[in-house]
Amino acid sequence: MKSFFPNSTYDTPSDTKRSILDRLFLGTRWYFILGHFFEILHCRRIALKNLYNREEWALSSYRLFKLVESCGGRFHLRGLENINLSNGPVVFISN
Repeated sequence: MKSFFPNSTYDTPSDTKRSILDRLFLGTRWYFILGHFFEILHCRRIALKNLYNREEWALSSYRLFKLVESCGGRFHLRGLENINLSNGPVVFISN
């Protein structure tokens, strides 16, 4: 089985800076909430045009992933080579 992911791990780079907007909101959750809200609105507009497909879903997921990192969240992902996207939907569980 060929892996969709070129690397089997991902760690948020240690030099990832918090967003200036997150700092302006004093590190509260409001920057994340607003960013998430605007992403939902963006996806809704695309869905209403009946253009929300797998590629758009992946892009919106990526933008939310980066939003979390810009708010100070850190990801440490392992075992990505075990994900087989050809079998259908995948559920990710984290602690």
